[in-house]
Amino acid sequence: MEVAVIIVTYNTTKNNWIGKCLNSINSSSIPLNTIIIDNASTDNTVDIIKNNYPNVDLTESKENLGFAKANNLGIKLAYKSGADYIFLLNHDAWVEPNTIKTLIEIHQENPQYGIVSPIHLNGAGDNLDLNFYKYLGNIEKAGRLLMTDLIKKKPLRDIYEMKFVNAAAWMISRECIEKVGDFDDILFQHYGEDNNYLQRMFYHGFKLGVVPNCFVFHDREDRKGTKTKDTFNPDKAILKFKRYGSSMTFEGAHLYMETQIKNDLKSAIKYFLSLQFSKSIYYYKLHKEKNTLKELIIMRRKRYIEL
Repeated sequence: MEVAVIIVTYNTTKNNWIGKCLNSINSSSIPLNTIIIDNASTDNTVDIIKNNYPNVDLTESKENLGFAKANNLGIKLAYKSGADYIFLLNHDAWVEPNTIKTLIEIHQENPQYGIVSPIHLNGAGDNLDLNFYKYLGNIEKAGRLLMTDLIKKKPLRDIYEMKFVNAAAWMISRECIEKVGDFDDILFQHYGEDNNYLQRMFYHGFKLGVVPNCFVFHDREDRKGTKTKDTFNPDKAILKFKRYGSSMTFEGAHLYMETQIKNDLKSAIKYFLSLQFSKSIYYYKLHKEKNTLKELIIMRRKRYIEL
């Protein structure tokens, strides 16, 4: 069985992220093929990898491709090499020796899950990752069952179905890749691509699961803005429009897009008549951009339905 680990790197020397990440992969209890796509790091990330981890397959991009496109490069390389499983791991995250082995074992017993993920802890390992905690605690998420079992000290299940887990540590089956495809790097570059992928995966009948007896450490607490965020920072209204409009499980997606486009035009006219020209221009630009995006989103939805 071949397992490929894909890591997208970008300026990883803070807190020795790349060292912790790759050392954990090298300490895995099963053999792994590591594929790194570097997004034009401006620090010495590439030198560290070349000098200390010669066993990895390193691709150096001349530009910052963003999360989706860079991971897609890695996914294509892994798939062509015959990988049975593809494990996406953030460069600021690391795993325990048995994490990947456990994920595969649980998936083989539960093949209806297209993606399985470990419990996400913070970098210190003394608490849940804050966003992961929110995914579990949201009353609309199936994952609150895990929280209940932990609080009531019930025997834990092998796997818990979830509605969302971010892609910091995703184990994706080959079957899922073949039916769902890779990230939509046309609509999404660095935000929203994981949510979009999961909606497409659910549409094709797969589930998302969290395995409670293995862990990933994600060191992102108290982090301020980065150049990556500055580069890929879409308007929140546009990101929301793309997320909801492209969702394969949202039956009202088309009506939602039409309503948003009409409402933006109404807002533009309202603010123009009240002489608030900056707001009027903002909403008119939103109206035009969403109107253009609608046609692209419809094309992308059709493409993924036909996969």
